Amino acid sequence: MSDNPEKQARASEVPYTLQLLSLQCLRAQERDGDEIYIYLNKDKIFTWEKAGRKMSNQLAGSRGKTCTNEIDFTTAEMQIEDALPRDTFIPMEGYTPEDFKFHMNHMADIMIMEDDDYLFDRKDDMVGHAFIIEPKAGDHRHVFKWENSMYKLRYRVML
Repeated sequence: MSDNPEKQARASEVPYTLQLLSLQCLRAQERDGDEIYIYLNKDKIFTWEKAGRKMSNQLAGSRGKTCTNEIDFTTAEMQIEDALPRDTFIPMEGYTPEDFKFHMNHMADIMIMEDDDYLFDRKDDMVGHAFIIEPKAGDHRHVFKWENSMYKLRYRVML
């Protein structure tokens, strides 16, 4: 990351492709699973409602029927119930792998939010931001931490 505005402006002119690879819940904030959604530069690109499941690091019991602990964006699938064979993935409803590839020519701000619309104050939790200011080709990861929750996002930059 650079604090130099000229360097940021030059970096923002480099065309690249951003591909989300996976999102893993390492620790959920809510017992019944987190209602996750993702923004890319203020555009909502993923919602838990459309995918069909909340996210939780624990899939035992009833959570295994309503939650996932990992989303594979490259196949548009999500991992389910850990009582089944390891690495059992099912398709995400309403998404394809192409939905998670973005042609960029400026900075990327990936923001993960946790939906709290059902609460009285209706203020969603911002789990965190990952910024791509100077794109570097390759696979990268970013760990988001907010209060008790923790998520790991993997993404690829292609120049």
